[in-house]
Amino acid sequence: RQDVTIEAGSRFALATWLSGEDENIGFVYGGAGYGSSSTEVGALGDLWRLDAANKQWIFMGGDTELDGSAVYPGVVGEGGNGATPGARFGAVTWSENRVFYGSLEEYADVNAGAERDGMLLFGGSGVDSDGVSGLMNDVWRLNVTGKETHEWVWMGGTAGLNATGVYGTLGDLDLENTPGARLGATVWSVDSGRRIFMFGGFGLGESAEDPPGYLEDLWVREVTGEWAWLGGSKRPVPYNGESGNRLSWPRARMGASGWLGEDGAFWLHAGTAACDGASTASSDESGQMAD
Repeated sequence: RQDVTIEAGSRFALATWLSGEDENIGFVYGGAGYGSSSTEVGALGDLWRLDAANKQWIFMGGDTELDGSAVYPGVVGEGGNGATPGARFGAVTWSENRVFYGSLEEYADVNAGAERDGMLLFGGSGVDSDGVSGLMNDVWRLNVTGKETHEWVWMGGTAGLNATGVYGTLGDLDLENTPGARLGATVWSVDSGRRIFMFGGFGLGESAEDPPGYLEDLWVREVTGEWAWLGGSKRPVPYNGESGNRLSWPRARMGASGWLGEDGAFWLHAGTAACDGASTASSDESGQMAD
Protein backbone atom coordinates (compact mmCIF):
# COMPACT_ATOMS: atom_id res chain seq x y z
CA ARG A 1 0.00 0.00 0.00
CA GLN A 2 1.42 3.39 -1.02
CA ASP A 3 1.45 5.97 1.74
CA VAL A 4 4.05 8.59 2.65
CA THR A 5 3.52 7.69 6.34
CA ILE A 6 4.48 4.03 5.77
CA GLU A 7 8.07 2.85 6.04
CA ALA A 8 10.00 -0.34 6.65
CA GLY A 9 11.04 -0.78 10.28
CA SER A 10 14.58 -0.91 11.66
CA ARG A 11 16.47 -4.06 10.66
CA PHE A 12 19.82 -5.56 9.67
CA ALA A 13 21.01 -8.55 7.58
CA LEU A 14 18.15 -7.91 5.14
CA ALA A 15 17.80 -9.11 1.55
CA THR A 16 17.91 -6.35 -1.09
CA TRP A 17 17.65 -5.97 -4.85
CA LEU A 18 17.80 -3.01 -7.24
CA SER A 19 15.59 -2.53 -10.25
CA GLY A 20 17.45 -2.93 -13.52
CA GLU A 21 15.31 -0.34 -15.31
CA ASP A 22 15.08 2.38 -12.68
CA GLU A 23 18.01 2.96 -10.33
CA ASN A 24 15.66 4.73 -7.90
CA ILE A 25 13.60 1.59 -7.30
CA GLY A 26 14.71 -1.02 -4.79
CA PHE A 27 13.21 -3.99 -2.97
CA VAL A 28 13.77 -5.12 0.62
CA TYR A 29 12.85 -8.47 2.17
CA GLY A 30 13.10 -9.64 5.75
CA GLY A 31 16.15 -9.24 7.94
CA ALA A 32 16.40 -9.16 11.71
CA GLY A 33 14.48 -6.32 13.30
CA TYR A 34 11.16 -5.20 14.73
CA GLY A 35 7.69 -6.22 13.62
CA SER A 36 4.74 -3.86 13.58
CA SER A 37 4.07 -4.30 17.29
CA SER A 38 7.16 -6.05 18.68
CA THR A 39 9.55 -4.64 21.25
CA GLU A 40 12.22 -7.29 20.70
CA VAL A 41 14.29 -8.12 17.63
CA GLY A 42 13.41 -11.21 15.60
CA ALA A 43 13.31 -12.56 12.05
CA LEU A 44 11.20 -10.63 9.54
CA GLY A 45 9.37 -11.83 6.44
CA ASP A 46 7.96 -8.63 4.95
CA LEU A 47 8.52 -7.36 1.41
CA TRP A 48 8.90 -3.66 0.61
CA ARG A 49 9.38 -1.53 -2.48
CA LEU A 50 11.30 1.72 -2.14
CA ASP A 51 10.91 4.61 -4.56
CA ALA A 52 13.96 6.65 -3.57
CA ALA A 53 13.19 9.52 -5.94
CA ASN A 54 9.83 10.16 -4.26
CA LYS A 55 10.94 8.97 -0.80
CA GLN A 56 8.08 6.48 -0.66
CA TRP A 57 7.85 2.97 0.75
CA ILE A 58 5.23 0.53 -0.53
CA PHE A 59 4.43 -2.52 1.58
CA MET A 60 4.05 -5.40 -0.90
CA GLY A 61 3.12 -8.21 1.48
CA GLY A 62 4.42 -10.80 3.90
CA ASP A 63 4.19 -11.05 7.66
CA THR A 64 4.05 -7.82 9.62
CA GLU A 65 5.02 -9.63 12.83
CA LEU A 66 8.11 -11.67 13.71
CA ASP A 67 9.05 -15.25 12.87
CA GLY A 68 6.50 -15.98 10.15
CA SER A 69 6.72 -19.53 8.77
CA ALA A 70 7.86 -20.47 5.27
CA VAL A 71 5.23 -21.94 2.94
CA TYR A 72 6.65 -24.32 0.31
CA PRO A 73 4.75 -25.30 -2.85
CA GLY A 74 4.34 -29.02 -3.47
CA VAL A 75 6.93 -29.05 -6.26
CA VAL A 76 10.19 -27.19 -6.92
CA GLY A 77 9.64 -24.60 -9.64
CA GLU A 78 6.13 -23.71 -8.54
CA GLY A 79 4.88 -20.61 -6.75
CA GLY A 80 1.71 -18.78 -5.85
CA ASN A 81 -0.96 -20.01 -3.44
CA GLY A 82 0.68 -18.24 -0.53
CA ALA A 83 4.20 -19.57 -1.17
CA THR A 84 6.79 -17.59 0.79
CA PRO A 85 10.36 -18.00 2.06
CA GLY A 86 9.17 -17.01 5.52
CA ALA A 87 11.01 -14.83 8.01
CA ARG A 88 14.78 -14.92 7.68
CA PHE A 89 17.97 -12.90 7.89
CA GLY A 90 21.48 -13.27 6.51
CA ALA A 91 20.39 -14.57 3.09
CA VAL A 92 22.34 -13.72 -0.06
CA THR A 93 20.69 -12.27 -3.16
CA TRP A 94 21.27 -11.68 -6.85
CA SER A 95 19.26 -10.70 -9.91
CA GLU A 96 18.95 -12.52 -13.22
CA ASN A 97 19.37 -10.21 -16.23
CA ARG A 98 18.72 -7.18 -14.00
CA VAL A 99 15.73 -6.30 -16.16
CA PHE A 100 12.40 -5.80 -14.45
CA TYR A 101 8.94 -4.85 -15.57
CA GLY A 102 9.42 -1.11 -15.15
CA SER A 103 8.42 1.30 -12.42
CA LEU A 104 6.39 3.74 -14.51
CA GLU A 105 4.42 1.43 -16.77
CA GLU A 106 2.10 -1.54 -16.54
CA TYR A 107 3.85 -4.69 -15.39
CA ALA A 108 4.19 -7.66 -17.72
CA ASP A 109 2.45 -10.96 -17.18
CA VAL A 110 4.28 -12.94 -14.48
CA ASN A 111 4.63 -16.08 -16.60
CA ALA A 112 6.33 -14.19 -19.41
CA GLY A 113 8.46 -12.22 -16.98
CA ALA A 114 9.64 -15.34 -15.14
CA GLU A 115 11.41 -16.47 -18.29
CA ARG A 116 13.68 -13.46 -18.50
CA ASP A 117 14.11 -11.70 -15.18
CA GLY A 118 13.76 -12.16 -11.48
CA MET A 119 15.30 -11.57 -8.08
CA LEU A 120 16.73 -14.55 -6.26
CA LEU A 121 17.52 -15.40 -2.65
CA PHE A 122 19.54 -18.20 -1.04
CA GLY A 123 19.67 -19.48 2.51
CA GLY A 124 19.94 -17.46 5.69
CA SER A 125 18.70 -18.11 9.19
CA GLY A 126 14.94 -18.45 9.11
CA VAL A 127 11.73 -20.17 10.08
CA ASP A 128 10.52 -23.36 8.42
CA SER A 129 6.97 -24.46 7.66
CA ASP A 130 6.61 -25.85 11.19
CA GLY A 131 7.55 -22.57 12.82
CA VAL A 132 11.00 -23.79 13.91
CA SER A 133 14.07 -21.58 13.47
CA GLY A 134 17.39 -22.69 11.97
CA LEU A 135 19.76 -22.42 9.02
CA MET A 136 18.44 -22.79 5.47
CA ASN A 137 19.79 -23.67 2.00
CA ASP A 138 16.75 -23.06 -0.20
CA VAL A 139 16.63 -20.89 -3.32
CA TRP A 140 13.64 -18.62 -3.99
CA ARG A 141 12.77 -16.40 -6.93
CA LEU A 142 10.80 -13.19 -6.49
CA ASN A 143 8.70 -12.21 -9.49
CA VAL A 144 7.31 -8.68 -9.23
CA THR A 145 3.93 -8.79 -10.95
CA GLY A 146 2.76 -5.25 -10.25
CA LYS A 147 3.55 -2.11 -8.35
CA GLU A 148 2.16 -3.68 -5.19
CA THR A 149 1.98 -7.38 -6.12
CA HIS A 150 4.44 -10.24 -6.36
CA GLU A 151 4.89 -14.00 -6.46
CA TRP A 152 7.49 -16.23 -4.78
CA VAL A 153 8.70 -19.37 -6.58
CA TRP A 154 10.64 -22.11 -4.78
CA MET A 155 13.61 -22.86 -7.07
CA GLY A 156 15.51 -25.54 -5.15
CA GLY A 157 17.23 -26.53 -1.95
CA THR A 158 15.72 -28.17 1.10
CA ALA A 159 12.26 -27.43 2.50
CA GLY A 160 13.63 -27.76 6.00
CA LEU A 161 16.34 -26.68 8.41
CA ASN A 162 20.04 -27.34 8.91
CA ALA A 163 20.55 -29.35 5.71
CA THR A 164 24.06 -30.60 4.98
CA GLY A 165 25.73 -29.95 1.64
CA VAL A 166 25.89 -32.35 -1.30
CA TYR A 167 29.29 -31.65 -2.82
CA GLY A 168 29.47 -34.21 -5.61
CA THR A 169 32.61 -34.32 -7.76
CA LEU A 170 34.87 -31.28 -7.68
CA GLY A 171 34.03 -28.99 -10.59
CA ASP A 172 31.06 -31.02 -11.90
CA LEU A 173 27.68 -29.31 -12.24
CA ASP A 174 24.74 -31.40 -11.06
CA LEU A 175 21.15 -30.72 -10.02
CA GLU A 176 21.70 -33.02 -7.03
CA ASN A 177 24.51 -30.84 -5.69
CA THR A 178 23.72 -28.14 -3.16
CA PRO A 179 25.61 -26.07 -0.58
CA GLY A 180 24.79 -26.75 3.05
CA ALA A 181 22.51 -24.44 5.02
CA ARG A 182 24.22 -21.18 5.93
CA LEU A 183 23.94 -17.46 6.48
CA GLY A 184 26.27 -14.59 5.69
CA ALA A 185 27.85 -16.03 2.53
CA THR A 186 29.42 -13.83 -0.17
CA VAL A 187 28.10 -13.89 -3.75
CA TRP A 188 29.51 -12.65 -7.04
CA SER A 189 27.09 -12.43 -9.97
CA VAL A 190 28.29 -12.68 -13.59
CA ASP A 191 26.67 -13.00 -17.02
CA SER A 192 23.73 -10.83 -15.96
CA GLY A 193 23.03 -13.08 -13.00
CA ARG A 194 22.81 -16.27 -15.00
CA ARG A 195 25.84 -17.56 -13.12
CA ILE A 196 26.80 -16.86 -9.51
CA PHE A 197 29.79 -17.80 -7.38
CA MET A 198 29.32 -18.19 -3.62
CA PHE A 199 31.96 -18.34 -0.90
CA GLY A 200 31.81 -19.25 2.77
CA GLY A 201 29.33 -18.11 5.37
CA PHE A 202 28.40 -19.73 8.68
CA GLY A 203 26.64 -23.05 8.51
CA LEU A 204 26.84 -26.74 7.63
CA GLY A 205 29.33 -28.63 5.51
CA GLU A 206 28.99 -32.17 4.21
CA SER A 207 28.65 -34.07 7.49
CA ALA A 208 25.78 -33.79 9.96
CA GLU A 209 28.26 -34.82 12.67
CA ASP A 210 29.98 -31.43 12.42
CA PRO A 211 28.26 -28.58 14.27
CA PRO A 212 27.73 -25.38 12.27
CA GLY A 213 30.84 -23.26 11.83
CA TYR A 214 32.61 -20.84 9.53
CA LEU A 215 32.88 -22.11 5.96
CA GLU A 216 35.51 -21.66 3.23
CA ASP A 217 33.92 -23.58 0.36
CA LEU A 218 33.47 -22.04 -3.08
CA TRP A 219 30.47 -22.87 -5.29
CA VAL A 220 29.12 -21.94 -8.71
CA ARG A 221 25.42 -22.00 -9.64
CA GLU A 222 24.13 -21.86 -13.20
CA VAL A 223 20.76 -20.44 -14.21
CA THR A 224 19.64 -24.05 -14.79
CA GLY A 225 19.75 -24.60 -11.02
CA GLU A 226 22.86 -26.82 -11.16
CA TRP A 227 25.54 -26.32 -8.50
CA ALA A 228 29.22 -27.30 -8.59
CA TRP A 229 31.69 -27.32 -5.72
CA LEU A 230 34.89 -25.56 -6.89
CA GLY A 231 37.15 -25.86 -3.87
CA GLY A 232 37.68 -25.27 -0.17
CA SER A 233 37.03 -27.64 2.69
CA LYS A 234 33.78 -29.61 2.96
CA ARG A 235 33.91 -29.13 6.73
CA PRO A 236 33.41 -25.97 8.80
CA VAL A 237 36.34 -24.43 10.64
CA PRO A 238 37.66 -25.40 13.18
CA TYR A 239 36.41 -28.92 12.52
CA ASN A 240 38.46 -29.29 9.33
CA GLY A 241 41.70 -28.92 11.26
CA GLU A 242 42.77 -25.79 9.38
CA SER A 243 43.47 -22.44 11.01
CA GLY A 244 42.66 -20.57 7.80
CA ASN A 245 46.09 -18.95 7.59
CA ARG A 246 47.05 -20.53 4.27
CA LEU A 247 48.22 -18.05 1.65
CA SER A 248 46.48 -19.80 -1.24
CA TRP A 249 42.90 -19.64 0.05
CA PRO A 250 40.92 -17.11 2.13
CA ARG A 251 40.21 -18.16 5.68
CA ALA A 252 36.68 -19.30 6.51
CA ARG A 253 34.40 -16.35 7.23
CA MET A 254 30.93 -14.86 7.08
CA GLY A 255 29.66 -11.40 6.23
CA ALA A 256 32.53 -10.50 3.88
CA SER A 257 32.23 -7.90 1.14
CA GLY A 258 32.69 -9.10 -2.42
CA TRP A 259 32.97 -7.29 -5.71
CA LEU A 260 34.09 -7.75 -9.30
CA GLY A 261 37.18 -5.95 -10.57
CA GLU A 262 37.32 -4.26 -13.93
CA ASP A 263 39.34 -7.22 -15.22
CA GLY A 264 36.63 -9.65 -14.08
CA ALA A 265 38.55 -10.92 -11.05
CA PHE A 266 36.71 -11.63 -7.80
CA TRP A 267 37.64 -9.66 -4.69
CA LEU A 268 36.87 -10.52 -1.07
CA HIS A 269 37.37 -8.27 1.94
CA ALA A 270 37.00 -8.54 5.73
CA GLY A 271 34.05 -10.19 7.47
CA THR A 272 33.91 -12.28 10.64
CA ALA A 273 36.53 -14.99 10.30
CA ALA A 274 37.61 -18.20 11.97
CA CYS A 275 41.23 -17.98 13.08
CA ASP A 276 42.86 -20.84 14.97
CA GLY A 277 39.46 -22.16 15.96
CA ALA A 278 38.18 -18.84 17.28
CA SER A 279 35.69 -16.28 15.98
CA THR A 280 37.35 -12.93 15.26
CA ALA A 281 36.48 -9.82 13.32
CA SER A 282 38.65 -10.03 10.23
CA SER A 283 40.42 -6.86 9.12
CA ASP A 284 43.03 -8.35 6.82
CA GLU A 285 43.93 -6.80 3.52
CA SER A 286 41.71 -7.51 0.51
CA GLY A 287 42.50 -10.83 -1.16
CA GLN A 288 42.01 -11.41 -4.87
CA MET A 289 40.24 -14.56 -6.00
CA ALA A 290 40.08 -15.79 -9.59
CA ASP A 291 38.25 -18.74 -11.08
